[in-house]
Parts: sequence; C-alpha cells; structure tokens
Amino acid sequence: MKWNDYWSNYDIMQTVYNIKPSTSMAVFIAVLYLLCAALIGLYLSPWLAVSGCLVLGIAMVRIGAYHFGDISVGRIVLQPQGEWILYDRKGRYWTAEIESSSVITPWIMVLNFRTGAQSHKYLVLLWDNLESQSRRSLRIQLKSSHVLCLKRLKHRHIR
Repeated sequence: MKWNDYWSNYDIMQTVYNIKPSTSMAVFIAVLYLLCAALIGLYLSPWLAVSGCLVLGIAMVRIGAYHFGDISVGRIVLQPQGEWILYDRKGRYWTAEIESSSVITPWIMVLNFRTGAQSHKYLVLLWDNLESQSRRSLRIQLKSSHVLCLKRLKHRHIR
C-alpha cells in the first residue's frame, strides 16, 4: 500500500476557528476617533470641525460594523483539502483560498483570502479574537501551510 493511498482513505476532520469580536479593536477605534476629532477641532473653524467629526463618525461606524456587526467574519473553517470556508455572523459563507500576502505574527494576523476571480476578503485577527489554543493552532497551521510557503517562494523568484 502506498503512502498516498493510506492517507486518502484516512478521514481527516475539518478545523473550525470561531472568531469573537475584539475589545482591543473597539478601544483602538474609539481612541482613533477621539484623537482625530480633537485634531480637527484644534485646527479648523467650529462648523468644519463638526462636519469633519460627523464624516469621521460615519467612517468609524462602518469600520465597527465590518469588525463587529453581522457582516463580519465569525468563523473560518479549514477543509481537509486545504480550502477555507468563511462564515459571516448572518450564516452566509464563501469558499476561499489564502493568499501569500497574509501577515502572521504572535499579536496580529492579517489574512487575505481570495473568494473569487476578482473578489477578496481581509480578516484582521488580534490577540483577543481567538482563544489562546485556537490562535496558536491557527498560527501553526498557517505558517506550516505548504500553499503559503510555495506561494512565497514563487513570488521571491519572480521579483
């Protein structure tokens, strides 16, 4: 029996990562908003400051909805074939392929997924989005992923 035959018959489970909203991201967005509002208020006339804060507030609400609302990614699933499935908080899902431009560090992971020919989804994971064991497992899975390693090598040879 060949090695490939043995593993093709072996039932490998999918890996599920449940993502919870990040409190540190919420604090970061609030501090950024207050800092920008203060800078706008210091350097502009009052009516420009109010309109600038309003525009900034709308932008922050959109960013907050992307990270904490129903459209945010709430679960990612790695299939045994190496394909990723992204689920939002409403239950919609996309099949995706991880891109080599993803950044993986102990504190933050910026994952770039290709969900179609021209479509991408970006996922920013801070240290408090996942439980420590899940975060460690995901980091190991991504760093040891032969897909990411091969794509990085290919990009190095092209440049």
